[in-house]
Amino acid sequence: FGEDALWRLKRAQALRLLGRHTDARRDLIDGLAAAEARDWVRGRTHVELGEVSLALGDREQAQWQAAKAVPLLERGGDPEGARLARKLLERATRG
Repeated sequence: FGEDALWRLKRAQALRLLGRHTDARRDLIDGLAAAEARDWVRGRTHVELGEVSLALGDREQAQWQAAKAVPLLERGGDPEGARLARKLLERATRG
C-alpha cells in the first residue's frame, strides 16, 4: 500500500543529503503522483520538497510545501512530521 511513494521519499531524502536537489525533487514529485500513498507519506514528501526548495533558495515554495504538509501529517497520525513541517515553515518565513 503506497510502497512506491515511500520508496521514492527515502531515496529523495538521501539524494537531498548528497546535494542532488534536482534528482530529489523529481523523485518527490513522482512519489506524490504514486497511487495509494498514505497521508503521512504524502505529508513527509511535502516536507522534503520544502527542504529542497529552501536549499534552492525558493522560500515561497518551501512555505507552501510546509503548509500543505501539516494537515496531511496530522491526519496521518505523524506528530513528529507535523512538528518538522512547522519548523520548516518558521525557517522559510524568517528568511
